[in-house]
Amino acid sequence: MAYLHYAVCCDYAQINELQTLCEQYAILNQAQGFQVDITLRLAIRPDKLARFQQALTERSVGQLVLNEIKN
Repeated sequence: MAYLHYAVCCDYAQINELQTLCEQYAILNQAQGFQVDITLRLAIRPDKLARFQQALTERSVGQLVLNEIKN
């Protein structure tokens, strides 16, 4: 199955919650970059995208947003 690729940027206080959410939805974390904030590159199955995006928005109170990575 093909995956869709997205990036999400979070702060250090949000990383554990984001990683837990990724595990719950079987989202693959392909890479992480640590700077002032943390940027994760995620591979998401199309059938899980809408539910994951909704859960991400709800749990972060709209602070975390998926940004599609165009190949």
